[in-house]
Amino acid sequence: MTKSEKVTPRFLASIDGGNMQAKLIEEKTQKPIVLPSYYAVYNPYLKGLLAEVKGNNIDEMAQYKVPHSKETIVYGTKVAELYPADALIETISTTNRYNTPKWKTYMQVMIARLAYNLTTPKNNEIILDLKISLPTDDAQNDDQLDKIAEFLKENTLELYLNDRKMLVTIGQIEFIEQSEGVIYYLALDKEGSLNKENEKMLNSKVAVLDIGGGTALADMFASTRVIRDGRKTTYPKGVQVLYNDFLKGLPTLNSVFGSLGLKKANAQTIVRNGIDNNDWTFEIHQREGGSINLKEYTQTIIDNYTNELIELLSNENSFGDIQTLSYFIINGGGANVINLDEFKKFVPFAQVSPNPETSTVEGLLRYGLSQRVV
Repeated sequence: MTKSEKVTPRFLASIDGGNMQAKLIEEKTQKPIVLPSYYAVYNPYLKGLLAEVKGNNIDEMAQYKVPHSKETIVYGTKVAELYPADALIETISTTNRYNTPKWKTYMQVMIARLAYNLTTPKNNEIILDLKISLPTDDAQNDDQLDKIAEFLKENTLELYLNDRKMLVTIGQIEFIEQSEGVIYYLALDKEGSLNKENEKMLNSKVAVLDIGGGTALADMFASTRVIRDGRKTTYPKGVQVLYNDFLKGLPTLNSVFGSLGLKKANAQTIVRNGIDNNDWTFEIHQREGGSINLKEYTQTIIDNYTNELIELLSNENSFGDIQTLSYFIINGGGANVINLDEFKKFVPFAQVSPNPETSTVEGLLRYGLSQRVV
């Protein structure tokens, strides 16, 4: 190779695209990014409002142009504040999930967001190797995986994020069971080397309950190999069930306090804020200065959801003989919401992963880095 020949930088990144959120991370910053699973098409009538948000934080709102869409895409955590609900394009389908135009657009938008961290306006061309998580059943479908890889690698991608041009060639792709990522997160460190405290997980029988927004995944691994024994692994019992139950009980409260005007977003905020900060109050805007403490009500909803989850897993015999397991890890965005003390009546040694919302995508990156470790 001569001095004049240009070497294209190569990077590693991982993507965990769930039913409600996408989690992304790349090796340069190693900072996980959490974004919604929906996007909107640019509306010129909202140009002024978009300009106010654009540039402040690209993860709150940014414009994307990707090969798979003729439209300009608006994506970020504040898209739902600017666009009406019927303008939000949900990317996850129950059938033909990975072959829809909206999912393919969504995937290229996520790649653009990763590339933004790995390029500069002057050095805007990279090769990107990807570790991608999929639900267990999907990750076992070789024909489907081949089609996804073929789509991602068909051409060098010309991507734009807020008018910055990036050229991305997808290199190596590896699909990994979603629940497996947390094992690597715990057993490896940020450089991909063994974590002495948890390295035994790599050679043990490990159960993972991944509580996402839409679904709960119940998987078992022996030496990081998924155990396929005919048991059901995916249940429509994600944490959104809890938030829906929270709202269903409001008529009783409304009869006492008047209309609280609560929506699902409020439910999530109240539950999360209560758990994280022990603040369970909700301001009743209809009455000046009025507020209500929802701790007792919310705790009842949490306990009911936890017990329903336990009953479901027990009836389905999702994890077989619990005593044969060495580890039981609860992961996903709903892991910190359940009543862990109550769940331990079902599995006494159950533990919640640190950073359960992002540990899967971080674990996938650590796994990829471990393949470089000599």
